[in-house]
Amino acid sequence: MKQTHSILRAALPACLCLVPLSAHAHHAEAMSGQPFLQGISMPLHGVDHLLSALAVGLIAARARDGMRLKLPVLFALVALLGGFLNLSGVSLPEMAVPLTVAAAGILLWRGLAAVSLGTAIVALAGLSNGQALIEVAPTTLSAGIFATGCILSALSVCALGLGLGKSIQNHPQTERLAGATLLLGAALVSAFPALNAAVIHCIE
Repeated sequence: MKQTHSILRAALPACLCLVPLSAHAHHAEAMSGQPFLQGISMPLHGVDHLLSALAVGLIAARARDGMRLKLPVLFALVALLGGFLNLSGVSLPEMAVPLTVAAAGILLWRGLAAVSLGTAIVALAGLSNGQALIEVAPTTLSAGIFATGCILSALSVCALGLGLGKSIQNHPQTERLAGATLLLGAALVSAFPALNAAVIHCIE
């Protein structure tokens, strides 16, 4: 309970920074004729989505051995759920993705080892990212190919975060730096949403 109160107090300033966020789904429309390539490139089409998947891997690296692979899989499965909830009209606020990045940053920055809290952040990250993956009901094979590409690329970024997290897990100061970097990234994307547009423009 004490840890929860501490993280809520730490999260408040970050949440206030994120209030003006106006995030949008980043679907790589220039690649619309190539659904698998479009899906694979999905995490790159938004700094917030890229940081979110990295954060999942970093959190997974701090979990006990049995949970390290389960958390990225949870992220992928809940992302699909989030997409289908979106089709049903159940949508999260637009700032949910960077909020999960900020929450993960606080977790690392404070060095908290709460498994339940980390799992909740991963689930919320999956749910909020999934809102951007599925906005139109899949009616063709290409939609399934696109979703498959999205999940594979998201898991690849999670794996990158997991590897990075494992390499720094015995270095508390480096973990704190990683957490601060996530917080800064979330705040920058919130304050300057044009960052996402710049990344998309460079890729396309």
